[in-house]
Amino acid sequence: AVARHVYQTCSAHGKRVQALGGAKNFMLVLPDAVMGPAVANISESIYGCSGQRCLAGSVVVGVGAAYESVKAGLLAAAKGLVLGDGSKPGITLGPVISAGHKDKILSYIEQGIREGATLLLDGRNAKVEGCPHGHWIGPTIFEDVKPGMVIATEEIFGPVACLMKARDLDEAMEI
Repeated sequence: AVARHVYQTCSAHGKRVQALGGAKNFMLVLPDAVMGPAVANISESIYGCSGQRCLAGSVVVGVGAAYESVKAGLLAAAKGLVLGDGSKPGITLGPVISAGHKDKILSYIEQGIREGATLLLDGRNAKVEGCPHGHWIGPTIFEDVKPGMVIATEEIFGPVACLMKARDLDEAMEI
């Protein structure tokens, strides 16, 4: 919707525009990855800015033996995030932008459950003491995500990670 608005406004004024919207950013983790730094970078990509940036990671494809390690590392990293007011020291995950956007993210989480993905970490009922009116969603992780699922194909734009498995690099690239 934002890309469409930008395109229509610019083109109505005779301006050339390239407006791409709805990124779905995949990250592949191979068995020879140095897991500590890889997981730290993946976690920051997915959860930084509460997942509300155009280049946020979204789907993590663990290749071969890397899958279990990346899953365990990402789960630990996500559980270590501290939800709250980002202007306070020690806070590592802030709110999403609006109540409407929170509802949209929650609907994607519900869709993932309906489609058969397994919810490993559920951020839907997140609360922050002293901030009852914030638009809070805690870190969320799905596994058993398949290529045709909505959560694997549409941009969620929130703190939601989707985990997929691949036997080898060729399968990961195909995904």
